Amino acid sequence: MRFQPRPVKIAPLEAPQHKAVTEPPGDAGDEPGRCGAILLVGLGAEDFMRRAQGQPATGQRPVERRDSERQHPVTPGTRPFDTADAVLQSDKAGGRWHWKQVVVLLFPICSLYPRLSTPLLLPLKYAMANAPNPDRTAVESDAAEITARILLETEAVLFRPDNPFTFTSGRLSPVYVDCRRLISFPRARRKLMDMAADLIERRVGCESLDAIAGGETAGIPFAAWIADRLSLPMLYVRKQAKGFGRNAQIEGQLQDAARVLLVEDLASEGTSKLNFVRAIRQAGGEISHTFVIFNYGIFPHTETSLAAEGITLLALATWWDVAAVAEKMGRFEPGQYEKVRSFLEDPENWATQRATAAR
Repeated sequence: MRFQPRPVKIAPLEAPQHKAVTEPPGDAGDEPGRCGAILLVGLGAEDFMRRAQGQPATGQRPVERRDSERQHPVTPGTRPFDTADAVLQSDKAGGRWHWKQVVVLLFPICSLYPRLSTPLLLPLKYAMANAPNPDRTAVESDAAEITARILLETEAVLFRPDNPFTFTSGRLSPVYVDCRRLISFPRARRKLMDMAADLIERRVGCESLDAIAGGETAGIPFAAWIADRLSLPMLYVRKQAKGFGRNAQIEGQLQDAARVLLVEDLASEGTSKLNFVRAIRQAGGEISHTFVIFNYGIFPHTETSLAAEGITLLALATWWDVAAVAEKMGRFEPGQYEKVRSFLEDPENWATQRATAAR
């Protein structure tokens, strides 16, 4: 016996209870009543409206064919979110917003607020307008602020305007930085070295170096950590040849014409960098960049003298960055910030001006 398929009767779909909107499609913002629908599109509005009407959310399991009778029919000619549009219709007569529009506008804002877990900070070049860092990117400005905070938290920087420090050159300074302290703070140094590797890759290149050289002695540990992150050989350069044995000034294997990056902890006036650069070149290496965690950034001749030797100085932060962050964090005693700022603006004449003011 052969079975004949029984014809299936399909009941006509009933029109929805609300009035369908059939005007031709256009920008949702063309009419005042549609302003809320724009926000709802990108913020899960469809699920929100479905739940409000007792319907399953779009993220639930796929609807099977036998469940189709429980779905709401769609009238031909209507557009997606017409249901939401109907809810958001404004008071045409008075031009006022409906209370449901206010709820729709506030709902996505309130739902996003807990996700803002970190405060929004302006780059330091905006916090201190005359900071001499016009070529910084936003990423580098953020790195400068993080570096400044680390230096303050680890007490690697000190402010003493009333009892200034004396440098080996005889210069008096109300500020002092000791980057050697950073080697004792694993989490801080890891963050600094990550930012250093990122800066070097962006400013020098990923495949533009053959070796990393640390300057004796403070630059040696930082050179080792950076070389590890960049997967490059590591060397170190003595201040002068050791005077016995191989009489070498550079320790490690330096290939002929190897492209070398010199690493030190800080740069003040740049004289030690020139000594190391010349030693690398005399040994057959090529060098065009040097990196430091901290650059004083207040002596114009530092970068000028390095540039004359074909060297570009890269640094994570300067005194301008540290002073701005310290003031924002409340690290200055009353009157200290003004004294420190006067030194940063005119370091050459600061001692003379201080002596004159003390008379």
